[in-house]
Amino acid sequence: MTGGGAERQMSYLVNHAVSSGYSCTLLTLSDTHGDRYAIDPRVVRIGLNAIAQSDGLWDSIVSNRRRVKLLRKEITESGATAVVSFCDRMNIMTLAALHCSKLKDVRIAICERSDPRQQKLGWAWELLRRLYYRQCSTCVAQTNAIAKYLQPIVGQDKPMFVIPTAIQKEESPQSLLQDAEQAHVNVVTNDDRSSRLKRLLYVGRLSQEKGIDRLLSAWSKIYKNHPQWRLVIAGEGPAKERWQQTVSENFQMANVESSIDWLGWVSDVPSLMASCNAFVLPSRYEGFPNALVEAMDSGLPCVATDCSPSIVEIIPNEETGLRVTNDFEGLFSGLSRLLTEDALRTQFREKAKLSVAKFSWSAVSRSWDDVLASLTVSLGRS
Repeated sequence: MTGGGAERQMSYLVNHAVSSGYSCTLLTLSDTHGDRYAIDPRVVRIGLNAIAQSDGLWDSIVSNRRRVKLLRKEITESGATAVVSFCDRMNIMTLAALHCSKLKDVRIAICERSDPRQQKLGWAWELLRRLYYRQCSTCVAQTNAIAKYLQPIVGQDKPMFVIPTAIQKEESPQSLLQDAEQAHVNVVTNDDRSSRLKRLLYVGRLSQEKGIDRLLSAWSKIYKNHPQWRLVIAGEGPAKERWQQTVSENFQMANVESSIDWLGWVSDVPSLMASCNAFVLPSRYEGFPNALVEAMDSGLPCVATDCSPSIVEIIPNEETGLRVTNDFEGLFSGLSRLLTEDALRTQFREKAKLSVAKFSWSAVSRSWDDVLASLTVSLGRS
């Protein structure tokens, strides 16, 4: 539960389920020390501490067999009659763990949190996906297009639920000031959005599919015409150090490096969004981007690459945000337009929040109720 979008949705779901009368255990391969989302104390929280880098193919096979055994042991001891699994590799390992006589009656819903048409796992994992996904009881996808792709993989007879990412206001947000102090960044309040200094925000994982490399390239060309703007990047990931080095080596002469704030992990994203003036999603592909919906709910004018069927659902037209082609040219032109046109940003601020109300947890949770009911209707709650 270290801060990803899938983990956030898991926290919403398990808290909702236990409040609805289900007995719940939250099980992760990681330990519990890095948990960044609040979990209801009625939930049994178990961290297996089973994440480590594998040294070669054989070590990877041995490690994954160990993880499957640990999952099988914990699920058995919990007495669960139903399991909800999140994310591709975890889905496969959980299905493998349930593939034994003791757990043959346990029903399982697998949940895809990315786009399997784009995010390939490598030939071995893809083969395992084809083998094991057919053993699920039901499947949850984030868009109709992904559901259509997955249906023949899981089986035409399996129930398929389409449930988008949900947003929920945090009841006890932590202070952004602490995060910003650690990152040596000045924080402004919502009242300062009209000040001369303006902030373009990205929030998310710093990995190749998120397109930060092309965002940085676009920013290096845009900044000279918009010196009153800063680029704020919030998040961690495997490509962060490489991208920071790229900026340092290639953009120093144009003063671009000094216009970029790398915040790292931020605990209070709503407060961060309240301090910014626009939002960008430069991804190459997505499942259903949490941060984009949250930004629009915060009233931020947004530009997003057309990187997923979900983008059309989130930004159906140019009244609520800019949806641009999924390439450098589209991102560059969209950002240039958004940062230049004050009236356009004002229009988006006024209409974006209303357009994403349908993604509130209170609305989306009803679909999750249907998933939970499909797993437990004949078994009693567990």
